[in-house]
Amino acid sequence: MLKNSILYRLFLLIVCAAGITGCNDNEDDGSRAFMSNATVTGDAANGYYCYLDGGGLVVSQDQNLEGIERGYFAFHYMETDWTTAGDTSYIRNAHVLPYSVFEIIHPIRNDEAESDHFSDPNHCQEPPRLLLGQGWGGYFDLNTGVRIFNQANGENVPIPMDIIYDPSEQTPDTLRLELCYRPEIPSQWTNTTVDYGTVSCDISSLADLVQWDDSVTIAVKVAGNKRFMTRISKNNFAKPATNPGSSAKHP
Repeated sequence: MLKNSILYRLFLLIVCAAGITGCNDNEDDGSRAFMSNATVTGDAANGYYCYLDGGGLVVSQDQNLEGIERGYFAFHYMETDWTTAGDTSYIRNAHVLPYSVFEIIHPIRNDEAESDHFSDPNHCQEPPRLLLGQGWGGYFDLNTGVRIFNQANGENVPIPMDIIYDPSEQTPDTLRLELCYRPEIPSQWTNTTVDYGTVSCDISSLADLVQWDDSVTIAVKVAGNKRFMTRISKNNFAKPATNPGSSAKHP
């Protein structure tokens, strides 16, 4: 038993040593990759500008970014793609793959919601497993059930949801919203499941609703009067610039 243990340890040492030597012999080709939520602006002609949640900018000319506003992406680039223009450091020439594209919803006033019967409690349900992402660059994200799947044939339908606000309820330190979540299962579907994902709420239109404090709590009420909260800074009510200027132009 002892002999076998010693031999096994010796074998591990040899394997580890070989692995270390092999790693040292491999030259770094400079390729890098990471994944992040991001907001996309720009176009194919001038470059797509991917503003990362939490800060950072990646520039790409990938055509598959056309028409995408928000999502979760894989960013592939070379170390030499890092560049600095003025005070801005960013990655250029990146290859960007959309891993998940987020649907965008926009807040509507309570009087508009009432006229369309969106705010009727009988039409709203509590969303399952709801999580809120921190507000960034004019948006905050909601992760919950986003589609209903028919397991019999693979068909699916999106789950409608609306964000409603009452201007009279807002205070400088709190943005109060209500989520009306309305899953509608076709009557002939008897075996269904819920697919979970992310939708982004564009709150940039509320930037001037009141004189916001430097830090704002976003309080989202759902059916059953439960409340979910996240945070956003006053400056992050604004979306990233569509044209960020010559300091970060794609070459």
